[in-house]
Amino acid sequence: MKKKIIIDLDVVTIGLWIKSDSRRQDASKFMQRVESHEFEVIMLSSTLNLVEKWKNTELSKNIKDFYYENTDHFIDDSEILNYLGKHKISSSQIIDSFLEKGIKEEDILLILACIVAEADYLVTFNKTHLKNNSDLINLILKQNNLNKISLVHPMRFNKLIDLSKPFDGIFEYCKLNFISQLNRVHISRYNGFVLFHKAALPSRLFKTFVQEII
Repeated sequence: MKKKIIIDLDVVTIGLWIKSDSRRQDASKFMQRVESHEFEVIMLSSTLNLVEKWKNTELSKNIKDFYYENTDHFIDDSEILNYLGKHKISSSQIIDSFLEKGIKEEDILLILACIVAEADYLVTFNKTHLKNNSDLINLILKQNNLNKISLVHPMRFNKLIDLSKPFDGIFEYCKLNFISQLNRVHISRYNGFVLFHKAALPSRLFKTFVQEII
C-alpha cells in the first residue's frame, strides 16, 4: 500500500528553484520519487491559492504544475472545519492553541490536513515551526483527542521508505503465496528487522494475524 503524504511548500520550492541551497539534492531525490507516483499525495488547495499570488510567476507556475500533476487529492479548508465540527472540536480553540505556541496559520492548516487525510507523513524542511515542535504539536492534538502526526525531513523520509520496502515485500509475498501456511510461521518486526518464528498459532490468533497483514 502506498504511503499517504503531505508535502510542505518549502520542499518543492527548494527542489525547483533554490540552486544554492544544500538541501536541494534531498528535495530533488524525494520529488523524483513523488513524480514516479510512489506515494499517495494529499495537498491543501489554499496553499496553491497563496502561490498564485507570488510575484515570481515562473516559480509560481512550476510549483503549481508539480502539485497538480502529482497530487491525488486536494483538501479544502472547509473540509478541515467540517471534520473538526463532526468531532466536536472548536476550530478557533485548536488554532489558537497552535498560534499561542508560535506556529503559523498556514502550518496549522497543514497539520490539520494531515489529520483529516490520515496522512502517514508530513514531509518538510521547516524545523522552526514544525519539526522542532513535533512533540508540542502532537501534545495539542492529543489534548483534542486527535491522532498524532509524523513530521519528517525529505532525506529521513527517503531512508524510512527504503528500509520498509524489504519488509513490505515479504508481507506481500506471504499474502499472495503462503496464506494457507501462515499458521506454521509467525513473522514479526523488531528494530526494523524481520523475524521468523516457527511455531503453530492457535486458530484464534492465526485468524487475527492474517487479518492484520491483509
